[in-house]
Amino acid sequence: MLYLHKDDAPLLNYIKNRLNLGKVYVYDHFGSFIISKTNELLQLIKIFEGHPLNTTKYLNLLAFKEALELYCQYRRNSSAYAPEYKELLYNKLTNLKKSMNKKRTDFDLPENHKIIITDYWLLGFIEGEGSFCVAKTGSFRLDFSINQTIRERLVLKTIQKILLELPGEFKLLNSKTNSVQLALDSKAKNDRSQPMARVFSNYSGYINNVLIPFLDKLE
Repeated sequence: MLYLHKDDAPLLNYIKNRLNLGKVYVYDHFGSFIISKTNELLQLIKIFEGHPLNTTKYLNLLAFKEALELYCQYRRNSSAYAPEYKELLYNKLTNLKKSMNKKRTDFDLPENHKIIITDYWLLGFIEGEGSFCVAKTGSFRLDFSINQTIRERLVLKTIQKILLELPGEFKLLNSKTNSVQLALDSKAKNDRSQPMARVFSNYSGYINNVLIPFLDKLE
């Protein structure tokens, strides 16, 4: 499911129509796009298998896929299963549920997992996770950043490399890497949070002459 502010309901409808899957619901303050039918979920998983997720959310997809396969297997043969097998299946599904999202403790991606970032993947990631602002520290300054928990540092490091390789001319005060930087927290701010990683630029020459033209050329 996807949740967005109700003003972005047209985007949810676009996704629904593009995929020809799921339903969109719009409420007072937010809209949701939900896929719940088993046959549609199987189609969605095929899409993600052809376009693998880059972040550790990929691990949640693997757990979800395994749970869906167990569920489909049970639906096909439920009448033939002994009570003890049904209990075993229930326990497997419960354990998979406990391993997902905020309850996940293992974030090691498979060794064969590759981070593949296209221009449009990056555009979508910036749409969801990026931040643009004007900061005032004595004088006004442009700020662009993408913040994630530190477990996504490999994805952010790849994004930093891509952003540094974008075409465009601008004058540098120091080395090129100063135009797009990667910062890693050494520890969490408090007991309720996690260490964070951040790829960012507050260099107006880069933002105006490289980043904005790159985003403008994408539809």
